[in-house]
Amino acid sequence: MSKPTAASIWKEYNRGKDYLEQFGFYETTQKCYNFYVGDQWNGLKTSGETMPMLNIIKPVIDYKVATVNSDGFSISYTSQDYGETKEQTAEAVKLLNEAASVLWENLKMDTVLWEQTRNACIYGNTYSYFFQGADDEIKARTLDNVSLLFADEQQRDIQRQKYILIVQRLLVSEVKEIAKQQGLSDEDIAKIKSDKNTDKIVGELAKVEIEQDDDGKVLCIKRLWKESGTVHICSSTETVIYQPDTEITGLTLYPIAQLTWTDGLNTIRGLGEVQYMIPNQIEINKSLARQAVMIKQYAFPHLVYDKSKLSKEAVKALGMVGSTIGVDANGVTSIGEVINYLNGPGIPSDSYNFATTLATQTRELAGAGEVATGSINPERASGAAILAVQEAAALPLSGQEANVKQYIEDVANIWLDLWKTYTPETGMTVYTTDKDENGKEYTEEKRIPLDVLESLDVRVRIDVSPANPYSKYSREQTLGNLFQAGAITFEEYVKALDDDATAPKATLMKILSEREQQPSEAEAAAMEANSRLEQNEQMMLQQNDQMDQQNEKMQQLMQDNARLQEMIKKLTEGSNGNSAELPGQMAGVQEQGSGQTA
Repeated sequence: MSKPTAASIWKEYNRGKDYLEQFGFYETTQKCYNFYVGDQWNGLKTSGETMPMLNIIKPVIDYKVATVNSDGFSISYTSQDYGETKEQTAEAVKLLNEAASVLWENLKMDTVLWEQTRNACIYGNTYSYFFQGADDEIKARTLDNVSLLFADEQQRDIQRQKYILIVQRLLVSEVKEIAKQQGLSDEDIAKIKSDKNTDKIVGELAKVEIEQDDDGKVLCIKRLWKESGTVHICSSTETVIYQPDTEITGLTLYPIAQLTWTDGLNTIRGLGEVQYMIPNQIEINKSLARQAVMIKQYAFPHLVYDKSKLSKEAVKALGMVGSTIGVDANGVTSIGEVINYLNGPGIPSDSYNFATTLATQTRELAGAGEVATGSINPERASGAAILAVQEAAALPLSGQEANVKQYIEDVANIWLDLWKTYTPETGMTVYTTDKDENGKEYTEEKRIPLDVLESLDVRVRIDVSPANPYSKYSREQTLGNLFQAGAITFEEYVKALDDDATAPKATLMKILSEREQQPSEAEAAAMEANSRLEQNEQMMLQQNDQMDQQNEKMQQLMQDNARLQEMIKKLTEGSNGNSAELPGQMAGVQEQGSGQTA
């Protein structure tokens, strides 16, 4: 395959440009955008007269774009073959999903998706170009439908194109700096000069560039093609290639994702909504203009007077509020013979009815009538009922929703291809966010080894989560009904709420947390009762100990008393020989008793 030259690239550019001119793509794209934003009398010379307009196109487009983007989208990578290294592969896939989520936020893809969907709805299709930035991070650029030229306009699979041209206008100084970094000679760099090739740039303001003293803009063509399955890239002006042929080793996909509103027949170019609404919009505006002319001419009466009966001062006074006018009433039987109003013919209502009917029917046929756009009081209908009406009205947009999901899937595959291509030998770095035991967030650096990343057999799944207001309202209403019915507790109700629910979930979770940390009134009363019970038990134990001690003393006294009684008995009954010992024994008992009772 021969290497591209500046001349060959410019020839390819002219071929692609001629093709788009042949079918009016440049003019149609600009016209569709003008009608969407409300510049619908563009080019008409009105001598300063402001023309009336009833823009029915913008509400239709905004409704359809909002409907398609009413759900939340997220990228989910899944592995098809875990093999022997199941745990390592599962961890790598998990980190890929983390990286995709972070990149989605960094590139503000939610905003990009809305912009791309709106552009596709207006003029058929649009593109996102992804590349590695100077900071080694993936960057994105939005391209309109005429900024890309294809080798085969009938091939709808963008990855099967022989080559793709990206048309852009860059500052000469910027292009020269790139050429200098690529090692071009001073002679070749001098060939890069500003030009006025703005006729095929979409956007009226984009055609008017600010004059520069020593700089300007030049039309640049970035060419992408594949050799042996690997993407090559080069950039050129009309006269010189300032970025030579560069093989991006490892990159197998064109880093371009296409979003089409409605697929064309055997063409890569899509069809938008605006183009086929323009004839009706023009007729509505013309009817309004005719009504405005008729109102100016016939809606208000004209003042007429008899010049022979009024002086010049009286004629001037006719235009003054509250003035006094003197007339020559000689021969006049009624003031109406001197001053009167000439009423015009009545304005027919057919013109107004025609414009109104045309606007209503156009919106209805476009699937964006009052029922579809949700002219329902949410306070007088359940969330489920409103959701059912809107889902039924949104069914015709199922094809567009599928195209949006395909666009996101293409983006995910391109990101994976770029990660595999530009990840260094040390592996792919992923920063994950988690919470510690105290609920405090922390960031942790993890890596996916390059060999693991390259060996992953990954598939992409696009997860959809309903995010429109009525879907949320319906879910919250269901949870509220379950709570009121006693089927779930308040804690379960709060935990089941979405993070972005209309109910303040974060505040409710904080209240529950504080409740867990602070005991309830019943718990406090129980704790106090337990404390008192423990005190009473301690007192009873002490009293029992004292009683046990007293019992022991009583038993000892009773034993001493029994011995004393026995001795007295022996004393009275004993013989004279034993009587001499008794007084000593009694004395011992008395001493022992006195010691015990002391």
